[in-house]
Amino acid sequence: MFALEKIGIQGIAREQLVQLLSYTNLPIVSVAFNQLRKDITLDEVTPLMTNSLPMARMIALGSLARIGDKPAVERMVSMLHDPNEAIRWRVRSNLRQATGQKLGADPAAYEKWWAENKETFTPRAQNFGGIR
Repeated sequence: MFALEKIGIQGIAREQLVQLLSYTNLPIVSVAFNQLRKDITLDEVTPLMTNSLPMARMIALGSLARIGDKPAVERMVSMLHDPNEAIRWRVRSNLRQATGQKLGADPAAYEKWWAENKETFTPRAQNFGGIR
């Protein structure tokens, strides 16, 4: 963290910032994410989705909700089995907002719905919860 502050985060290439999203030091992840957040892409969110830190995965979920397109919803569905209950709850909440479906706590219900509807799915235009 000190090194990032010392050299100035603005001097770090975007690719390096994306690599920092996989770190297990939350302050470093946060600093990198804050530089990327306004225009982060779906592929750049991936290191956050697989990060061992629950807060990093929560940040990923907020980004996916903000992106809100069909591929982002697909990635939210992939997070239904996260080991952290708070994240699983937020995934279901974001999926309810994105799809309009209230399918309960069983991930299989959302996965089944998604498998049957992803080809014709159109994201709902609305503001999602999560980290901004």
